[in-house]
Amino acid sequence: MKKNKAIKLMLFNLLALPLNSFANNDAPVVKDLPMEIEHVTVYRSGAEVERSTNVTLPAGVSNLIVRSLSPSIDPKSILVKIANENVALMSLTHELDFSNQKKVLEETTKLSKTIEAIKDSIAETNSLLEVYASEKEMMKSNKSIKGVEGITADELAKITTFYHKKMTEIENEQNRLKKKKKELSNQYIDLTQKQIALNLTANESSYTVKLVVKTDKETETNIGLDYYVSEAGWDPIYEARITNDKQPMQLIYGASVRQNVHEDWSNITIRISTEDPTEDKMQPSIASDKLYFGNSAQYVAKSQAMVKQNTKTIKGIISNFMRPLPYVCVVAKGTNLYAISDQNGFYEINVPERCELEFSHLGYTTQTINVNDRTESVININMAEAFEKKQLEFAEAVNKEDEESKLETSSTVSKIMLGSNSSSTSGDLNHKELKPALLSEGEMEAEEIVPGWLNLAPFTVTVPNKYTIPSNNTPTTIRMNDYKIAANYEYVVLPKLEKKAYISAVIPEWTKYKLLDGPVYIFWNNEFKGQSYLSTNAMKDYVDLSVGADKGITVNRELVQSNSSRQVMISSNKAVRTWRITLTNTKNVPAEVSVKDQYPISNDEDIEIELLQSQGATVDRNTGIITWKATLQPGEEKKFDFTYRVKYPVGKSLYIE
Repeated sequence: MKKNKAIKLMLFNLLALPLNSFANNDAPVVKDLPMEIEHVTVYRSGAEVERSTNVTLPAGVSNLIVRSLSPSIDPKSILVKIANENVALMSLTHELDFSNQKKVLEETTKLSKTIEAIKDSIAETNSLLEVYASEKEMMKSNKSIKGVEGITADELAKITTFYHKKMTEIENEQNRLKKKKKELSNQYIDLTQKQIALNLTANESSYTVKLVVKTDKETETNIGLDYYVSEAGWDPIYEARITNDKQPMQLIYGASVRQNVHEDWSNITIRISTEDPTEDKMQPSIASDKLYFGNSAQYVAKSQAMVKQNTKTIKGIISNFMRPLPYVCVVAKGTNLYAISDQNGFYEINVPERCELEFSHLGYTTQTINVNDRTESVININMAEAFEKKQLEFAEAVNKEDEESKLETSSTVSKIMLGSNSSSTSGDLNHKELKPALLSEGEMEAEEIVPGWLNLAPFTVTVPNKYTIPSNNTPTTIRMNDYKIAANYEYVVLPKLEKKAYISAVIPEWTKYKLLDGPVYIFWNNEFKGQSYLSTNAMKDYVDLSVGADKGITVNRELVQSNSSRQVMISSNKAVRTWRITLTNTKNVPAEVSVKDQYPISNDEDIEIELLQSQGATVDRNTGIITWKATLQPGEEKKFDFTYRVKYPVGKSLYIE
C-alpha cells in the first residue's frame, strides 16, 4: 500500500515538472529598460528627443518598461524603433507616473519629525541659557563682602576661589550651549529649505512607457524611443567680427537653446532645425478667394482659409493708444504663420494652441503674448512708440528688441558668444545706437516689412560637438556656422535726425547663409562695441546691418537761407528754405558716404511745394528723400545744399522747419 502510494507520488511529480517548466517559459519577462538620450533635434518651438539602448531579449514575450521620462512629452508623438526585424512590437502604452508624490510624502514626514526634534532641542537649549544667565547674575550680585566682620584671610581666599571657579563653569557652559544652539539652528534652516524644495517637487510627474515585444528565440537588438516635447526651443544669435571696412566680415551664426522639460540633456548630439513638427500634414483645401476693399495687407503670405487641427483663431484690433495701427506684423513664433493688420488695425490669424504671438511694427516696441488653451480668442493690443518724436514721425529700420534689457557686458557676451577672445584696442566707433530711418512728411505708407524666413527652405544643422543643456530654461549658445562674408560697407548720414555717420554693412544674398532675425554682437578690430540687430525682409535680396556710428566723420546741418513773402493779390504766402550739410573726414582713409535728407511733401491741395535745387542728388518725389553719394578723401570737407519753396494760402498758419 505504501509502495503504491510512493509510485503515484513520483508519477505526479514527473508529470508536474514539464507543466511547471512550460508555465515559467511562457510567463512574460518584465524588465526595466534604461535608455540614455543620444540625439535631440531642437526646433524654433519644441524638440524631438531620441533615446536608444541595446538589449538581449529571451525567447517569448517581454514587457519592457522605460521610466522617468519628461512629463512634457506629446503622447501622440511617441515612436518605437526596433533594429532587429525578428523582434515584433505587440503593444505600446504610456502613462503619467505620480509615484514621486508618495516618495516626497515619506521624505517630508521624516523631515518634519527631525525638524520638530531640533525645535525642541533649541527650546531646551534656550531654557538652559536662561538658567545660567540668572545664576550668573546672582553670583555677580552676591560677590560683595563689604560690611562682613570677622572674616579671615583663609575664608576670603576660599570665597574668591569658589567665585572664580563657579563663574568659569557658567561661562564655559554658556559658550557650549550657544555653539550647540548655532549648530541646531543651521540644521533647522537646512532641513526646512530641503522640505520646501521637496514640496515644490511634490506634484511633479514623469512619463512611463511600456513596450510588449515578442521574439521566437533569444535575440540581441537595439531599441529606440523618439518623442516630441514642447517646453524647448532656440533663437538665432550672431557675432560679427570686422577688422576694417575693407576686409570681409566674419559672421558666427549661433543658436541660443533653452529647455525646461524636467530632464537634463547631458553630453548629447544636438541638431538645430527650422522645420515645423506641429505643421498639419493633411492636404489643404482651397477656399474661394474673394477680393474686397481694405483687405490688401491683411494676409500677405498665404491664405489661412484651411482649418487646422489643434489650432485656434486669434483676432483683435491693434492701436497706438490714439488710432488704429495698420501694417503691424503678427507672427506665431517658431511657425510660418503670420498676418498683417489692415487699415482699421484689424488682424486675424490661426495659430497653434500653445505658441508665442509676436506683434512688431516700425518705430514701435515689439510685444509678445503667450497663447495657450485658456487664452481668449480676442486680443486687442496697444503698441507704444519705441522712442520720442520731436517734429517728424520716423521709425527705426529694423525690428529690434529693447537694447537696454538685452545688452550685456563684454565679458558676459564673450562667454555667451562661444568663448571668443577679445583684446582691447583703440577705436572711435559707438555701436550703442542703430541707424534711424527717414519717413516722409505727410500721410506716407511705411515700407512693408515681410519676415525674411518666408523665403527660406526649412533646414536642419547637426552640431559637431556634444553639449549639455540643463532643464532650467537658461539659454545655452551653440555655434552652428562660421561665415566669411564679402559685405559692402557704407557710411550713411542722416543729419536731419542724428549728426552722426553710421556704418552700414550690406550683406548680399542673405538667403545663401539661411539668416534669421536676431541680435548681433559687434566686434570691431577685436574690440567689443555693443549690440545691433539683424532684420531680414522677404522683399529684399540683401540685409542691411547697422554696425554703429563712426566719430571719424563729423556732420553738421544748418539753415543758410530762410525767407518768407506774402503776395496779397493772389492771396498766398511763400517760404523758401536752404539747408546745408557739411561733412569732414578726419580719418586717414577714404570713406564712401551716402547722405540722406528730405524736403516736405504736401498733404493738402492748398499747399504747394517745389524743390528748387538739390545739387545733383537723387530725389524720391513720393517721399521727399534726397540722397547724395560721395567719396571723402582723408581730411576732405564737402558741402551739400538743397533748397525748396512752400506756397500756401494767406490766413492759414503752417509750420515750416
